[in-house]
Amino acid sequence: MSKADDQRHDEVEWGSPPPTGKNRYDWRAISEQLRAQPFEWGKIFDHDRISVVNAIRQGAVKPLAPELGFEVQTRNNVREPVRMCSLYLRYNPNRDQSLNNTKKANKRAP
Repeated sequence: MSKADDQRHDEVEWGSPPPTGKNRYDWRAISEQLRAQPFEWGKIFDHDRISVVNAIRQGAVKPLAPELGFEVQTRNNVREPVRMCSLYLRYNPNRDQSLNNTKKANKRAP
């Protein structure tokens, strides 16, 4: 064990923590805008982390879940120390399973 590893750390440094992420997105507002323009591609960002895109594709961003009809395309993919890209999204009502389930339920209703 080195002397550096053996040092006690008993001093508290006061201050606000740094921001959690580079950019914050209002996914609900974005989903509403995309629903208002079905089949139109909207550019969400020009240069941000591919991990954000992967979260959307995997359904982790609930307002933009693929089963709700949202489709993803990326452009300008680059491998920097962090993988970055441009993100485009669109709403496709034909792929919206919540709408399809509602239509099926309405057909069964007397």
